[in-house]
Amino acid sequence: MKSTLILIAGALSSMAGNAQHAQKDFYWTITGFAAAEPFFSDQKQGGLTVSFPYQVISPSGSTADSVFHSRVIHPFSSLKVYILHLGADFGDRHQFASVHFSPVLMGEGTVSRNLTFSFGYGRNLFFDWPSKSERSEKRFVLKPSLNILYANYKGTDSKSPTYLGAIDNKDRSITFGGTTAGPTYSYTTGAWYESGSTTTFTDSANSLNIYYGQREWSLQPKIAIGTNPYRHRCYIEVYAAYTLAVSEKGKVYFNQDDDHQVTVKDLNDNLLTVQYNDAPIKATPYHLNGWSVGFVMGVSF
Repeated sequence: MKSTLILIAGALSSMAGNAQHAQKDFYWTITGFAAAEPFFSDQKQGGLTVSFPYQVISPSGSTADSVFHSRVIHPFSSLKVYILHLGADFGDRHQFASVHFSPVLMGEGTVSRNLTFSFGYGRNLFFDWPSKSERSEKRFVLKPSLNILYANYKGTDSKSPTYLGAIDNKDRSITFGGTTAGPTYSYTTGAWYESGSTTTFTDSANSLNIYYGQREWSLQPKIAIGTNPYRHRCYIEVYAAYTLAVSEKGKVYFNQDDDHQVTVKDLNDNLLTVQYNDAPIKATPYHLNGWSVGFVMGVSF
């Protein structure tokens, strides 16, 4: 990954150094109209369950021991799709650098609040069809590239495919693994740059919701064919890419009423009993390696 970052930095430095001599040869392409990217992998189908002991403390101070057993979830069994893609390419007639953001669709079309983020470097190879064309400006560009992708998959409500279940938290405290989720929680609104002050509120908790989440860094070789940005203002691109995860981290999130995060625990935490396809595990079970195909549309300058 370090060598890739150095390569990208060197490319950007080279482009900037040449800009004074060939400024008219540089272009920007902003993509943001649409994008679709189904993700194909046979390593994301399994079922996951989580269980752990906890204690309930009532308002009178009495205690009761219990065990949480989650439902079986398949968070990545449906195609992973990115929509409302926002990105930018900056390049010349030989090379380009890119940055892209996308929200994520998971499960039955549920949109998570998390974004994927990628940046990369590639080459521009202009061509025409038919190949014997004598046009001075080719119509298409072939764009092989190598990208670094960061993704964070985490649910935020009971409709999410990463939702494991909930414990009743109304008028009672829940203790587990040294953590306590009390019957109330506080949150702060406002920011110094908006009004110069903040306000703290306290709400009553209704439930302690439990989610699976996974963060990953991936390398993504990509091949794309697009319209020539020097010839066409409207930019259209189709592509195929292979995502190769190099760092994956699965976690279990504990939130009061969806939004108030109480704690996060690794899958190998001694509190948790995690099973994947009915077998105990301590490491991230989903390896999101696979092919994706898609298209983007945008404007070139």
